[in-house]
Amino acid sequence: MTEPTKEQIAEAKERRREIALKNLNEKALQNLALAYFVNESKDFGEADNSVIEQYKYMPAIKGSKRYYNPETGQEGDLVVNSLFGSRQGEKRYTGNVSEFKIIQDASSVIQESLANIKVGDILKLVGSKVKSSHANAYLADLMQSGKEGEEMAQKVMGAYLAYFTSNGMSDAYSQRAGDVRKSLETILAGSDKAVEKRR
Repeated sequence: MTEPTKEQIAEAKERRREIALKNLNEKALQNLALAYFVNESKDFGEADNSVIEQYKYMPAIKGSKRYYNPETGQEGDLVVNSLFGSRQGEKRYTGNVSEFKIIQDASSVIQESLANIKVGDILKLVGSKVKSSHANAYLADLMQSGKEGEEMAQKVMGAYLAYFTSNGMSDAYSQRAGDVRKSLETILAGSDKAVEKRR
């Protein structure tokens, strides 16, 4: 078997990067992964998990759970993939999948996707305009470039996941605040009508 050329290696990296970016922009996949990161973090409590479940996890479970296989780019359903992946000895109907396994699988797809993109992609994902000399470096290459590169890649990925989790949590609380406001408006509109009837 012949060794792949530099061009073929570059093309394969770029193909994986494109697939990874699709996954990192899949809303339902993000929300399922978010449920995992919040659940597993010591920084969040029961109230936070409750808000994430209501505004992120449940809508994701009820809707599309699309993701793209990091190697082939083939579109799939994360729940179906988790079910089939849990089969024992590839025998049908032997799988056993929990909610935790589904959100864990989603977090794995997100983390694997991060490794296949460039530093500059992460800057774009967080809306940063910072220029970096590492912008064109793939995180997977940084991780294999020695101790310094590996540490940098881990810090960049860790910082992105902290941003991702905090931003998702903030959005969930914002949605809840909107629902509370609507509820308050409904209560007050109803009480105004009752006052008018008594007049």
